[in-house]
Amino acid sequence: YGQLKYSGQMSFRIQNENYRIEVKSNKVKKFDERADIAATRLIDFLQKWIKQSQKGTDDPMYQLAMVLLERNKQGDLDYKNISKLYDLENRFNDAEYSDIMKLFKESHLVDGTATNYYFFKRDKQGVWRKLEPSFNRL
Repeated sequence: YGQLKYSGQMSFRIQNENYRIEVKSNKVKKFDERADIAATRLIDFLQKWIKQSQKGTDDPMYQLAMVLLERNKQGDLDYKNISKLYDLENRFNDAEYSDIMKLFKESHLVDGTATNYYFFKRDKQGVWRKLEPSFNRL
């Protein structure tokens, strides 16, 4: 009871008949300044690439790559979006694109750990209902 199942386990659950607590931890991933260089290079690459495409900026590959380069409210690149760009490497089949993806991969950092706590109560029908505690009222 209360022990982790394996070394490095980041999430777990504790429950009894009526209550359950889930603790979920995730690594916070981000990019260093090399990702900004990679993003600029990728935009340049895509602009050259669309000149050769018959569809121009209407090409779905171009539109997809540009959407994945969008930044969040804090001005950071989204790790999951950039990871999707890696999957396009074979589709582009270009040494410059591969070099840009390598630069993105090298700029990837684990910045810390985010831990979230979730609370549940079993209702009369036996269904777990999420509780939303309000700590500002304590």
